[in-house]
Amino acid sequence: AFFSDNRGQVRKDLMPDLVHPNAAGHRLLASCLETALLQLERSPRQERATIPIPRENAQAVALHHMLVKEAEQSQPLPAGRFRLVLIGDSTTEMLRGTLFCVPAPTCQGVQEVLKETLGAQWPAPVVLGVAADETQHVLWRLAHGALPKALEAAKDVLFSLLIGGGNLENSEHLPQETHSGILEVVLTLLSRTRGRLLVNALLPHAESLSKRARSANRDLFSSVQQQLDQVNAMLFESVTSLKLLFPGRLVFVNCGGVLLDSRMQVRKDLMPEPMQPSAAGHRLLARCMEPALLRLERGA
Repeated sequence: AFFSDNRGQVRKDLMPDLVHPNAAGHRLLASCLETALLQLERSPRQERATIPIPRENAQAVALHHMLVKEAEQSQPLPAGRFRLVLIGDSTTEMLRGTLFCVPAPTCQGVQEVLKETLGAQWPAPVVLGVAADETQHVLWRLAHGALPKALEAAKDVLFSLLIGGGNLENSEHLPQETHSGILEVVLTLLSRTRGRLLVNALLPHAESLSKRARSANRDLFSSVQQQLDQVNAMLFESVTSLKLLFPGRLVFVNCGGVLLDSRMQVRKDLMPEPMQPSAAGHRLLARCMEPALLRLERGA
């Protein structure tokens, strides 16, 4: 645009041979590039939801190594018994009694809920959850030890996946990209293992989150909850289609409703923080998940 006059003709004082800028033309180009480079320098690194990438946070790195070791050491169960493997972000890590590898007040009683609910039906579940993980981080973990050969080869494994909320909230991925990231994790688990997979819908968020400043590419969506609803709708359709390719190995469940009141608002006593249900909230989620896992176990 710098090289055109108001008639749309190339300015020969800036590009004498109509191809190569002169010194004055290069000065204008440099000024334009400088502005763009400064904006790029200030922008956070944008991770893609479908491309595996590791977390650099020291606590996340330490927890990953711990999870890999636990996954490798999980003992085979008696014939006919299924192993439960839970994969996800902070909602899942809370089942270990920690957030970012550290015991936290919001996790109080959650570990006990797991033992009394899903852990009672499927003893010694493997909990592979890392707070603040997104789909691209889970993909990296699965490729770097979180899915050992024993878990890959076993048929009597129930995987439960709950991931993607952080993509919308932290990386500001649009619903379509978030859905693509979740789907990539789903396909990775189905193609690399012989087990069965429960795909969980994203949990609801408090409407107050929609008041946060959002970048221009999210103007189409008036609230975080609307984005979550869009992802869940696409996820339901994708899982329905994939069931034809992976018969008896895939079930979708949406348990978010158990966390809402009669006005369809998130109950603070059940989810005090985004993606961090209380012990009571986790108990309701487990009760919702259990019938879906039993259907999956039967090969429904």
